[in-house]
Amino acid sequence: MRTEHDNSFRKWVVLFLYPMLAILFRRRYISTDMREAVLYWHRQPVDNRMKGDAMMPCQSCGAPMGEQDKFCMRCGAARQEPARPAATNPSTVCPACGAAIDDSMRFCMHCGAELFRPAAPVASAVPVEPEPQRKRGMTKGAVAAIAAVVVAVIAIAAFGVWWFVLRDDASAQSGTAGTSLSGKSSESSDSNDAEDTADSGDADARGHASAGDESRTVVCTVPDASLSDVRLRGTLLIASVDFESESCGDSSYSAAGVQVTIQDDGNVVAAAIYDFGDDPLEFDDGTAQADLAFTTVQYWRPYDQIDVSDASVELTEGATASGASAAAAEGALGGANIADADIERYAQLAMSWQLDHDTTAANAFYSTFTTQLSSKQYGMQVEGKTWKYRDIYEQFLQRRAKHPNALFIWSGDYPTYQENGTTDFYVILSGEGFGSAADATAWCPANGYSTDDCIAVNLQ
Repeated sequence: MRTEHDNSFRKWVVLFLYPMLAILFRRRYISTDMREAVLYWHRQPVDNRMKGDAMMPCQSCGAPMGEQDKFCMRCGAARQEPARPAATNPSTVCPACGAAIDDSMRFCMHCGAELFRPAAPVASAVPVEPEPQRKRGMTKGAVAAIAAVVVAVIAIAAFGVWWFVLRDDASAQSGTAGTSLSGKSSESSDSNDAEDTADSGDADARGHASAGDESRTVVCTVPDASLSDVRLRGTLLIASVDFESESCGDSSYSAAGVQVTIQDDGNVVAAAIYDFGDDPLEFDDGTAQADLAFTTVQYWRPYDQIDVSDASVELTEGATASGASAAAAEGALGGANIADADIERYAQLAMSWQLDHDTTAANAFYSTFTTQLSSKQYGMQVEGKTWKYRDIYEQFLQRRAKHPNALFIWSGDYPTYQENGTTDFYVILSGEGFGSAADATAWCPANGYSTDDCIAVNLQ
């Protein structure tokens, strides 16, 4: 009866011992007899090997063997059956004449010779020379092969340790040593580098500021901006802008090529490019304030029609200026023009907005008189130039800077121009009201206009 111990032992043989022996069989590291013995023993049921049947000694090594064992479990020698006595066969011929005889005859019936039958000697068991016990274990070649594999594994492991651990440490130590040697070779290099850093910080387009130590700089990033006030100085629009940036702290912002764009109700009403390197923004606890000046080709709405509370200000670095910066005016920093195409586009949009805005005020002059200060068509060649949108709207801003009530209208919207066929002109009105045409006409020379530039009109 098979026990739990037998089952465990068999599993151990199948799972561990037998695969190892199978490898050795393929490599021919053990003898053929040993191989056959192991294979035979493995194929036998555990009950046959463990039940304790009659034992006999191995003729090679003397180890006990069961009746059903064909190979010795110690040395692997094949089982040798003991020699058995040869069977006696009674003679059937006369030893003298060769005539046939049988067991009952004492004398030959042919020649009379006496038949003497000595007891047949019992053949003694001839001892069989035991097969020389073959050397067990692995050969020198197997040992050498295994040793070579072990050495290779150790070498690979050592290389991995060096590559992933020791090499990085050595590189780090080498870098540290190199830095230290570099510092010793030139004691003045650190101070030179600090000076170079400070110099480059002054010229950095993003604006760097010293933080006490010349070797350390503080980067002042693009600040946020908001509009706090707008006013007019001559024909210039002066915008007071508040700046805020946590990164600037108590430092300064000195970037060049910064486009400042002011928008109101979704329209660009002012834009110019400023160089804060010439006049840096000085921050105090992350805030700064500056006045920026815009010329009549850099803003596109009368100053008193800009809603400061609704307007937004945007700063864009890296802008390309068109021409030189305008001169500063009354402490306000002057800027350079943006691209000509953008100026033309913003002027055209401003003209459409202005026509809609001034319609209501212009309707008041159906019954009274006012004065016309200009009438221009797009592409008109007069006064030494070809008029574009930017020129027409710039003239309106100039007239309005002089006459705060000035209006911008389209001639085709009013009867007085429809009657004389001049319906495709942009017209600038002074916005001043008069009871008669004579009074309006008298106003023109009083304000420096000739009769060619200023006439009395009634929109009815």
